Amino acid sequence: STLADPWRRHMLDSAQLLALLPAREPAGGPPLIVDLGSGAGFPGLVLAVMGAGPVTLVESDSRKCAFLREVVRATGADVQHIATFDAVCDYLEKNVDAGDVVVTMGAGDVWKVSDEYIQRLRRNR
Repeated sequence: STLADPWRRHMLDSAQLLALLPAREPAGGPPLIVDLGSGAGFPGLVLAVMGAGPVTLVESDSRKCAFLREVVRATGADVQHIATFDAVCDYLEKNVDAGDVVVTMGAGDVWKVSDEYIQRLRRNR
């Protein structure tokens, strides 16, 4: 259970990704980070609050979105929100570049989720 130690299990797990983020090519600025299935904001919102760069949170549950909006308002984090699969696929096609990062902790089976996005992106090329 993650309830015994939520700080280590969620906050620190999310925060440790900051050291692994590449510089965005070709300009060398921060990468664009896309968090699929943002839920309670792990890891995307944590990275945004830490100043990792622009973060796009992908979440369709309205209750979770309300929570995320409130945290963004309170912290001033550099975040935008996308709610639908089609909208995020369009966003990925137009905005993701070399050095950008797509992360997920709560979107389900990472291989299945990745395959769904990759298949959609391939169809549109």
